[in-house]
Amino acid sequence: MQRGGEGVSEGVQLRSDRAGRILGTVAVVLAALALALSVATQGPAGPTGPTGPAGPKGATGDNGTNGTNGPAGPTGLTGLQGPPGPGSLVSFKTLDMAAPIGTTCTNYPGAEITITVPSAGTIVVLAEARTIINHSIGNGDLLSVFIESSASDCTYPWGWARSVPANWPTDPVIEETATPLRVFNVSAAGSYTYYLNGQTVSGSGVGNRFLSAISVAVFYPA
Repeated sequence: MQRGGEGVSEGVQLRSDRAGRILGTVAVVLAALALALSVATQGPAGPTGPTGPAGPKGATGDNGTNGTNGPAGPTGLTGLQGPPGPGSLVSFKTLDMAAPIGTTCTNYPGAEITITVPSAGTIVVLAEARTIINHSIGNGDLLSVFIESSASDCTYPWGWARSVPANWPTDPVIEETATPLRVFNVSAAGSYTYYLNGQTVSGSGVGNRFLSAISVAVFYPA
């Protein structure tokens, strides 16, 4: 009887141990499953954290290639004209018109020349005038042509002169080209006008005349 009770106790003990092992195994499986589920299932993303401090400046990169030139822009407006430079200034005048040359100082009307200068300096005036002398044998003729700052002056000896001896044969159209030259000093900027004048110094003067003229004025600064 006593041995039979021991067998029952041993059987119960064996079942109890087996059940414990099974439960332990189940517990391990459940724990592993719970861990797997916790890893597989993520919660919602948390808020973005604050921006971190800027990192150190990196090294400068290589220069890029130059781009192509753009199209030329439109031409700008013309600027204002500047003042005259230090070089010489030139003015000229031409006239093609007959006018008499009397026995008193006579202006050739329309042949005057004007030049505007920027400062003090020297003005050189040169003229080339075609003239006619009406000569009669037995009468000596003397014709003079001048460049003056007045239309009524004939200043000797600052003029061109041409004489015809009295014993020359009569010739009513002796053509001579007069080339008077004058130099004028000016003390300030401004406009200056010069005149072409003539005079029959000797002879009748009848028929003596201007035919045409060209005058040139050149300014040289002081």
